[in-house]
Amino acid sequence: MLRRRSGLIERLEAGGIPLGIMEAASYQSGEVTLESGDWLATFTDGVIEAENSLQQEYREGRLMTMLHSSVMLAPAMMLNSIMVDLDRFVGDAPQHDDVTCMLLRAD
Repeated sequence: MLRRRSGLIERLEAGGIPLGIMEAASYQSGEVTLESGDWLATFTDGVIEAENSLQQEYREGRLMTMLHSSVMLAPAMMLNSIMVDLDRFVGDAPQHDDVTCMLLRAD
């Protein structure tokens, strides 16, 4: 979660195994209050573990940099910015995992 006022990123730790892996899986729950302008970003490991032709990973730090640099954009534009950056990073390297990212901005 990216806080508009402070610019800080807060990691939400509650959870469990990826959805759909086990039918009867249990998950931890948590609660957070979003203030106007805050962002919630959820993504699969396929985003941050995407590799380029040199087998370098995209990594979480690069994704966080993209979130910070796009914070003033509309959600669809921020998502597009992230996906374009990811595509440029990966280049012609084959995709080996799913790439899913969801962004929500509190207004």
